Amino acid sequence: MVPSHSIEYLSIATDQWLQTRSLYAPRDAFWFNPGNNELVGLWVVAPFSGDFLIGLINLPGAILLSLGSIELARQVGLGRVYAFLAGLAAASTHVIFRQLTDAENDIAVAGLFLVSINYAIRHARSGAPGDLLLGATAIGLLAGIKYYGQRVDRILVRECNWKY
Repeated sequence: MVPSHSIEYLSIATDQWLQTRSLYAPRDAFWFNPGNNELVGLWVVAPFSGDFLIGLINLPGAILLSLGSIELARQVGLGRVYAFLAGLAAASTHVIFRQLTDAENDIAVAGLFLVSINYAIRHARSGAPGDLLLGATAIGLLAGIKYYGQRVDRILVRECNWKY
């Protein structure tokens, strides 16, 4: 069962988009807030008559969180087994399991944060422009998921000396 918080706030944008048949839905009080994860939710539930698959919107974020943890552990010098244990530990907490069944978007924020940190480290070590591009893409997606993601982006850009 999806908690009432998810129904009342997080999937309401998806419901509004379905009702208006457009992403422009100014009748909703929060229509102007970032909604990348809600777009994933729209993609998941639009083909069906109900929103029973809305919990699947956190699956890509959980995958990013786990793989980002593995890569970060690998980059700081942990061995292969310990890196995989770090990914397992990051993805198997109570909070992650609870949010995998609802439509909250904190898992995606954490996953994209780890991805952007990983690409910042890779870019600092190699200077490859592809790492910078992928890190900037992760930061952009992070900013579009939740309102506090924009503050996290400013910190990342400032601390990693990335230029816009």
